Amino acid sequence: MNPNEYATMYRVEEAHWWYRSLRGMLTEFKKSFPEDARMLDIGCGTGANMQAFDIAYGIDFSHDAIQFCRDRGLTKTAAASATALPFSNESFDAAISCDVICHHSIQDKSQMLKESARVLRPGALLLINLPAYMWLMSSHDDHVGTDRRFHSSEMPDLLNEAGLEAIRMTYWNTVLFPVAAAVRLQRKVRPPQESDLAAGSGEAVNGLLMTILRAERALTRVANLPFGLSLMVLARKC
Repeated sequence: MNPNEYATMYRVEEAHWWYRSLRGMLTEFKKSFPEDARMLDIGCGTGANMQAFDIAYGIDFSHDAIQFCRDRGLTKTAAASATALPFSNESFDAAISCDVICHHSIQDKSQMLKESARVLRPGALLLINLPAYMWLMSSHDDHVGTDRRFHSSEMPDLLNEAGLEAIRMTYWNTVLFPVAAAVRLQRKVRPPQESDLAAGSGEAVNGLLMTILRAERALTRVANLPFGLSLMVLARKC
């Protein structure tokens, strides 16, 4: 990821509609985690999710990201690869990983899942968020270092290969999908110089988008959504 993106992330992720909606989705899925679980954030970025969910341990490939974590007072963080985690076998009860396996620095996607499974105890849960659909690759993905977007149909085999079992999968950011997809496709022709995050949104628009996704999130409590800009996966170590 462009180092400037970490500064942008640190600046906007507490208020930005997408990050707040992501944390809303994580909150719903995290209800499956055991109480007082020892948790790891794999690819913790600048630490907002660690802070929001009281996750003690986090790693990120970027030293810049870890410095931002330290600025938040998150001391149990380290610069490390998601494919070579600096923890012993079966160290954690649960882990989250948001938009990490899609990064170009992780050339072997299955290796990251295997490494995640290695540090989880038997029966422990792994919660993953992923960007959806390769045909939606755009300039935003270039700016944030994404080299692969995912389809729900490929996840069971990837997880099984790593010794993980999919418990639940749903797309999300579904209501906004038609407009967002059109924008992404248009940006293939006229790519902007910055990521979607840098462009920002006004307070009114930010609030409206959060309201839409809050209503959508209520639907995910009763059904899995059939398409969307992102894919959330809950898996258990076999």
